[in-house]
Amino acid sequence: MGWELTPAEAARAAIAAYSFMELKDGDNAAPMATSSYEKELSRQFETQSTVLVTGKTGGFGWHPATGFGAFSMGKDGRRGHALLALRGTQSFADVLTDLTTAISPGRSGRGVHHGFQDTFDSFRGTLDTLLKAHKPTAVHVSGHSLGGALATLAAEYIAARRIPVKLYTFGSPRTGLSNFALGVDKAVGADNIYRCYHSADPVPMLPVFPFLHVCVSNGGFLLPSPGDICDPDQHAKASYFTDLKLRSWEGIQRTRSPFRSLSAAQAWLERAASKTTHIPLMSSSAITE
Repeated sequence: MGWELTPAEAARAAIAAYSFMELKDGDNAAPMATSSYEKELSRQFETQSTVLVTGKTGGFGWHPATGFGAFSMGKDGRRGHALLALRGTQSFADVLTDLTTAISPGRSGRGVHHGFQDTFDSFRGTLDTLLKAHKPTAVHVSGHSLGGALATLAAEYIAARRIPVKLYTFGSPRTGLSNFALGVDKAVGADNIYRCYHSADPVPMLPVFPFLHVCVSNGGFLLPSPGDICDPDQHAKASYFTDLKLRSWEGIQRTRSPFRSLSAAQAWLERAASKTTHIPLMSSSAITE
């Protein structure tokens, strides 16, 4: 712990990123400071000089351009720091990105979700230009859902440039294979990764094996859900902020997967199936947070 954002600050950034979806290259991104989430961020970052980050999303030969988030430089106590906030799934094209689960070698040569890597690569040039122009001494990268996966790829890229980085994800799907997850842990530093998830949020359970979450050794920050069964409402971005706004990282349980064996995961699935008819069919290897 040290120069990290608080849980509420990081969640605000992830939510704020959604306001940039409809913007295109050349649009003014300064209206970032219009909602309560962005107004709070403006106390630490120069939101009036925010730079729009656009990319391409989709699949099967269709990749429309869209706003994915924003880049802001810090002020006062955060001077020299940068904030990169990336949004999650909001459109049918984003769903196609999510479903493109083929494995491809990432920029580090490690196995990565192909759809996530393609989308990150579509705005990597913009990120590179911003890092060169502003020369931040440290970067905070935050994202919810798909934005969490993109934030993970961005953090890996930034760390490779030897810039200190803090990664914050909320309800993020798994981004790559074990060699990728372990590589991110080493490059970014496991203590610099804040992977937050609701216990009943189904998105962090996907994609299934052989994909693996980052922060393998330290685990994620667990927010208990009302029940232990999959609940799509627990993935809502606002639900994360509501559960985090008054908390510190020290006050959140940090845990690795509670499923230490295949039989334990299978028992969870059988219990879930007996309580609801709405849980999607998945293998027991899916239930590793």
